[in-house]
Amino acid sequence: MMFTRRPDGTLLLGDSHVYGNTVDPFLDEWWTDRLVGEISKVLGAPLQITQRWQGVYASSALTSLLVEEPDEQTRVVTVTSGIGMTMSFGIAAESIDTICPENASAFAAG
Repeated sequence: MMFTRRPDGTLLLGDSHVYGNTVDPFLDEWWTDRLVGEISKVLGAPLQITQRWQGVYASSALTSLLVEEPDEQTRVVTVTSGIGMTMSFGIAAESIDTICPENASAFAAG
């Protein structure tokens, strides 16, 4: 269960994962009800869903992170497992450090 408060005060809730060669385009409402119920318990207040988002992601049985450099000026990085939200900032910092080491300290400072 993950949730974060956005600058406008709304909460971004998540998330569940479905894996397979094909993914049903319809969401099982049970998962949303379960997530909202559990997060409501933690926050001590009922939540109202205003929007839904469903992502479809790359997936690999061989690696959880795909890094390719098709040419000298291009680097492609994608997560191929369920670690994207958790690892994204670290992956971004490492990628920037690799391709622009002279800017590494500026990125870390914000």
